[in-house]
Amino acid sequence: MKAFLCCFLVLTALFTGAGRMAAQGTTAFTYQGQLRDGGTNANGAYTMIFRLYDAGTNGNLVVATAITNNLNLFNGLFSVNLDFGGTAFNGAARWLDITVTNGAAAQTLWPRVQVMPSPYALFAAVAGTVTNGAIGNAQLSANAIASTNIQGGAITSTQLAFGAVPTQISPSMPWRRRTSKTARSPRRSLPMARS
Repeated sequence: MKAFLCCFLVLTALFTGAGRMAAQGTTAFTYQGQLRDGGTNANGAYTMIFRLYDAGTNGNLVVATAITNNLNLFNGLFSVNLDFGGTAFNGAARWLDITVTNGAAAQTLWPRVQVMPSPYALFAAVAGTVTNGAIGNAQLSANAIASTNIQGGAITSTQLAFGAVPTQISPSMPWRRRTSKTARSPRRSLPMARS
């Protein structure tokens, strides 16, 4: 390339949910930015190669496979979907290494771009692997679960421990009070036998 490439990059990680992205079937995120070539916005055909590292300088490749995107840029703007797989984001810091070419010499942009928290939503997928019963009362803060947080019908009688729900309903409970006299059974007097 005739002139150095300068890239003003904006990382916009748009994820489609939690739970290992199973509902959407992807671990990809969107990376957007603006590429400048020779002091002006880049226009035309460019190839961008993305690699994921564990350090801002030197470091190790996290995923051996690089992602290559052939793009047609207008006004320097680009948007690519990157998918390094579900194991690439495990909570440790990550950096994108970007190499750009437009058919001439390839140039690696510097510095590497740190991948910020949004892609780490993939790490939340670990919560989906927690086995039933692994989180007990000791791990929950007081009043962490309230009745307003439980969906109707989510807890059935087979999931309740014996004695968890009182078997007798107290007549003092407001929802058990009768509200009208017509709801009561009429009292009847039985005739007394005469002697």
